[in-house]
Amino acid sequence: MIKLGIGKKILLIVGAIFILFAIGLAVIIGTTSFNNLTDVKQAELKRMSQILARQVMDMEQNAQQAALSFEENERLINDIQLITRLGPYYADPGSYFPEDFMDGDKPIESADQIYVFQAQLNLIQLLQSIKNLNDLSSISFYALSPFDLVPSASPIMVFRLDESAIHVGRFTYKGMESVEFIYSVPITIFQPPPVDYFDISSAYSAPPEQFYAENKFQLTDAHVEFETFGQTWQADDQPHSQIIMKSGVPIIQTWYPVKAPMLHPETWQEEHVPVGLAVIEQTLDMAAMNILKNQLGLDVALAQNDDILISSLGELNNPISLNDNDIITFNQQEFYYAPKEIAFSDSHLNVMVLSPVSELRQLAQNIRSQVGLVAVIAIIFGSVILYLTIQYIINHPLNSLMTGVRLITEGDLEHQVHVQSKDEFGQLAFSFNSMTTQLRELINSLEERVQRRTAQLRENNEMLEHQAEVLQTQQAQLEEYNSEVEIQALELRASKIELEKMNQELTELNASKDKFFSIVAHDLKNPFLPLLGLSELLEFVADSAKPSELKEYGRVIHQSAKNVYDLLVSLLDWARIQQGRMPFKPESFFVNEVAMDNVILLGESAKSKNITLSANIPNDVMVHADKNMITTIIRNLVSNALKFTPSEGHVEIGATPTPSPSPFKERGTIPPEVEGIEGDDSYIEVHIKDSGIGIKPENLDKLFRIDVHHTTIGTDNEGGTGLGLIMCQEMVEKHGGKIWVESEYGHGTTVKFTVPR
Repeated sequence: MIKLGIGKKILLIVGAIFILFAIGLAVIIGTTSFNNLTDVKQAELKRMSQILARQVMDMEQNAQQAALSFEENERLINDIQLITRLGPYYADPGSYFPEDFMDGDKPIESADQIYVFQAQLNLIQLLQSIKNLNDLSSISFYALSPFDLVPSASPIMVFRLDESAIHVGRFTYKGMESVEFIYSVPITIFQPPPVDYFDISSAYSAPPEQFYAENKFQLTDAHVEFETFGQTWQADDQPHSQIIMKSGVPIIQTWYPVKAPMLHPETWQEEHVPVGLAVIEQTLDMAAMNILKNQLGLDVALAQNDDILISSLGELNNPISLNDNDIITFNQQEFYYAPKEIAFSDSHLNVMVLSPVSELRQLAQNIRSQVGLVAVIAIIFGSVILYLTIQYIINHPLNSLMTGVRLITEGDLEHQVHVQSKDEFGQLAFSFNSMTTQLRELINSLEERVQRRTAQLRENNEMLEHQAEVLQTQQAQLEEYNSEVEIQALELRASKIELEKMNQELTELNASKDKFFSIVAHDLKNPFLPLLGLSELLEFVADSAKPSELKEYGRVIHQSAKNVYDLLVSLLDWARIQQGRMPFKPESFFVNEVAMDNVILLGESAKSKNITLSANIPNDVMVHADKNMITTIIRNLVSNALKFTPSEGHVEIGATPTPSPSPFKERGTIPPEVEGIEGDDSYIEVHIKDSGIGIKPENLDKLFRIDVHHTTIGTDNEGGTGLGLIMCQEMVEKHGGKIWVESEYGHGTTVKFTVPR
């Protein structure tokens, strides 16, 4: 069995701890780095997907601008008008009779066909620059039937300009619903004709076929898929875009009904009507994917209904579907992806940016390897330094001590251990030498010293025990006294804080009530002024005043008295609430009943001001509250709304369920009278909405405050103090609800409050 010294054992233990620590550190750093890198990569992919979505949307916006340019360019509109007049779907009042046109066998003159071909070439030359500038795949124009002269006529191709060829339609009969001849020319050999190529003499001297041949247009025998526009369309003022699929490739198709001024065949009045469809297509094929990839520096893909349609990674051998972990597998390689949805009309398309998972895994593995390498190097250097340190600090002094122990055990009491250090080993060597000296002395007089020492220890022990008992008793008394002093100090501090808080609250309450009573006294005085003035005036004019004047004086006196009465009622109700004498008896009832009662009660007041008062509350909305309080709240709020709503306005009472939070929960206390009816998702939100004068923003904060004077004047000079709102707030909060005001000055006010179901 191999014997190891203390130094080597320590070295092995510390080395094993270092190795385990290094392994754990490498694993933790590698895992954490991979997770952090994954989060960073996902965030970057989402940002890049948003950029990709904006690029695709910019493509669609460019196509829409190109479609709108058909109407904005005068040259385009003139050529489109010419094609429409001479085309198959329109009867020019100056050339055809509607009854001849409807037969469908009226031939189009050769000269008119040549003029149509000239207009087609003009449009193609103008649109080539638009196509190249916006990188469009194709631009097509389909003829429509103005004024529905050919009922249910399908849009038929006039011309099409795509990436490989130019196609034009030739029409020989009025009223035909199909393209009789389609001519095509490769775009690489197309050359625009000279400016003076078309003239009046040539149009009447040569057949149309000669013009097509001279411009290298060849007749297409087979029908083409774009001969008619097969998508659903409707007349609109804005372009529309949608995603269509052709041969498994998504295409952004944008169409716009082009309008032009045309003469009505019957009235001869010029009207702007749709004459054709401008159709623009942008193919999102592999080439487009590679362009987007080069712009972003990352692979991209398109998906629809959770299935990938096309990707810059290459052709899809098998269908690939999106999943919930944001990772897809392509050709046995995993990729992170971040989708971003874009919408064209009813078509939805997801664009996404892809990033290989292997890159992050390789990066995390490199970090893990580097951390492990650094840890191994650190362990090697640390182990060497630790070994040398142990040899110098522990092994050398320990060997000296072991030699001294061996010699003394053999009987050499004269031996002295030599250790030069002043650390624990030096102190141990000094103690060991002292012990050897004492051992020699003890051997010489052992019995005498043992007896004397024993007696002395016994005496000291008794004395120490006595002193310990006394100290223990004193310490217990001192701790008890300190505890009592600390308790009294805490109680005194708490009492002082509570008294200061109560004094502050009483001071603020007294100031608020003084200000409130001052406001109430001022507002009580105001209604008496017209009472005193008009009553004094009546003494002098009673015999000479007209009945209408007396009636007006009576109305003013009645209104002033009613204002005093309403203020006194509000004061009494508020005083009863403050004193806790207001009865609170919650019960279940329908809100619509209370609302309709108030509509009936205040209907005359509303009618007198020509205001529409209504209640729009479902019959099955029920609350659990004090019915009298809810009636009072709604009556006060509706009265306020009528007061500040001008003639021909409207006031509406409504209610909807809402998960309104309770102010008692916000304060942390629930009164016992509403305990049991508090709960989330168990409130009804009642609102009183008017079309009145509204409240200025600086006055909103003054509502529901007893210490702020907020006297207001209604549309018929009705007065108000704001006490009704304060009383409503007290009643609402007694139910555990909230009340608030939403208003825009000049556009009406909505007061809302919540009550439990």
